[in-house]
Amino acid sequence: MATLQQVVQLVFEGVDNASQTADSVTKSIGDLANKGKDLTQPLADATTGVLKFEAGLLAAGAALGIVAVNEADKFDLAFREIATLTNETVDNLSGFRQAILDYASTSTQSIDQVTGAIYTAISAGIDYKNSIEFVAASERLAVAGKAELTDTVIVLSGTLNAYGESSDQAAKYADILFNTVKQGQTTLPELSAALSGVTGTAVLGGVAFEEVAAALATLTASGAPTGAAVTRLNALLSAIIKPSSEAAKLAEELGLSWNSQTLKAKGLNGILADMAAKTGGAADKVAILTGGTEALSAANVLGISNSSKFNENLAQMQKSSGAVETAFNKMKDATDTLGQAFTVALISLGDPFLDEFNRIEDALASLATSFSTAIKSETFKPLLDVVENNLGKIGELIENIANNLPAAINGVDLKPFANSLNDLFKGISDLFNFDALQASKG
Repeated sequence: MATLQQVVQLVFEGVDNASQTADSVTKSIGDLANKGKDLTQPLADATTGVLKFEAGLLAAGAALGIVAVNEADKFDLAFREIATLTNETVDNLSGFRQAILDYASTSTQSIDQVTGAIYTAISAGIDYKNSIEFVAASERLAVAGKAELTDTVIVLSGTLNAYGESSDQAAKYADILFNTVKQGQTTLPELSAALSGVTGTAVLGGVAFEEVAAALATLTASGAPTGAAVTRLNALLSAIIKPSSEAAKLAEELGLSWNSQTLKAKGLNGILADMAAKTGGAADKVAILTGGTEALSAANVLGISNSSKFNENLAQMQKSSGAVETAFNKMKDATDTLGQAFTVALISLGDPFLDEFNRIEDALASLATSFSTAIKSETFKPLLDVVENNLGKIGELIENIANNLPAAINGVDLKPFANSLNDLFKGISDLFNFDALQASKG
């Protein structure tokens, strides 16, 4: 039989061992739980990550949708402005609308520049059915000549109109314009601003555009600014088309045919060569024929001092076909086409929702109008009267306070309040014995 001591020992050892066992089991369970957590946490984290990613995608998608609808709305407005220049309804131009987007998706120019150029082209008389092809030719010229698309549209359409050419001649005239820049000291924007000052007279005199371009290239390369070169060339052509009586008399004496018929038959280059030969380059005789300083300057450069360069430039103009395309291909890789493609993609994304957004916008506008009408009705009058009356009273109260405040302040005795504050601060000083503290610091 176990003694009391043994029983006590057994009990306490058992309890102790049981305690150790319990601790061990508890620890094991804890380890298992931790391991389970280690196994499940990545899955939980992954799930959380997926949820966050999905939320991010939704947020990004919503933002992208807003941007897409906004871009679609901007393009829709620009297209509707273009449609006003045609005799077609917007619905009937759906194919043209898509053609613009297709062209813009591979263009080097922004969608705003493309729609603006098409609007300008149609305004200048280009048929809307041919406007995209015309703008494409203008774009190549703009890239080749480092110019804005609008400038090239203006100068190209203006020149075609002056010469009565259709838009299918755009590439030919673009090549000539590019060579004018290449061989002269001018730019497409400068030509865009000034060229119309001579083309009308040139057409009247039967002077081909190649000769006009060669003359301007020669004059600008000789130091004349573009505007001045145009003015001088126009004066020279005018002097030949309608010579003064003195000029006509001298021409007859010299045996020189100096008139519009000869200009048309021989061209500017030919009639100036005759002039140089018949006058021997004598300044006084050339001055009489040309009738003024500006025309004299042009005649001297083109017919005498730089006639060989004029001939060379004219030869280049007459074989300029393909000049723009060659230059464009060299420059295209340096342009941004990805941005245009992305913008067109956004427009395509936003287009399906545009009608719904516009409908909501119209509905909100109608709601605002209805609400405005309702407020003016008799139903709201009692409420508005209350608000109006009380606002008036509040305003009157504030005004009275403002008027009476100075007198009210003058009648207030603040001495008792100041004495009370003084007693308060003295009490705090006595409580913490500030005077003794200050003396100890000293």
